[in-house]
Amino acid sequence: MAFVLRTRVTTVAGFKAIRRNGTHFILFLGLFLGIAQTSVANPILIDVQSELDANRIVWTAQGLTDYNYRFQRSCFCIPSFAAPGIVSVRNGSIVSVVSAIDGLPLDPANYPTIEELFDEIQSAIDFPAANISLTYDAQVGFASSISIDYILQVADEEKFYTASEFVPIPEPSTLTLLSLGLTALAMRRSIK
Repeated sequence: MAFVLRTRVTTVAGFKAIRRNGTHFILFLGLFLGIAQTSVANPILIDVQSELDANRIVWTAQGLTDYNYRFQRSCFCIPSFAAPGIVSVRNGSIVSVVSAIDGLPLDPANYPTIEELFDEIQSAIDFPAANISLTYDAQVGFASSISIDYILQVADEEKFYTASEFVPIPEPSTLTLLSLGLTALAMRRSIK
């Protein structure tokens, strides 16, 4: 009686899997070499990285830590997670999120800051995602449209984000603070 060892090698998302008589083995060497080769040698990802770096510099140079913007997530997920929201950020942290539809409060944990959107793009590059499509705001540098497909052969793991209606909140000027102080002083005098 002869034993036949059937072997089939397949590649899925950069991972080589060997199937021997119904058992799957992952070749870790293929995993490491595949990721390293894709992230370093892929000219598209190099371009995406360069664009991200350049726009992050534009964003950082402006020192914007206080702003509002509209965030929309499109995904195969529960509706409350994909609800469009107006995100209010102060000192780099989210202070509130309200529905862009009815103004009701939304869970801030489901919404990113602009910095976190930059980090999400970097994570997709580092993975590396199979497809990344980005549009940046020319003046402020943030990503206004983000499309990430991590694995082409897998359905419903894609991420689509839009950031729009960006409004920086200016720091009060010395003149504004002086005006507020004089108004408060005048109000105190009128009460006495």
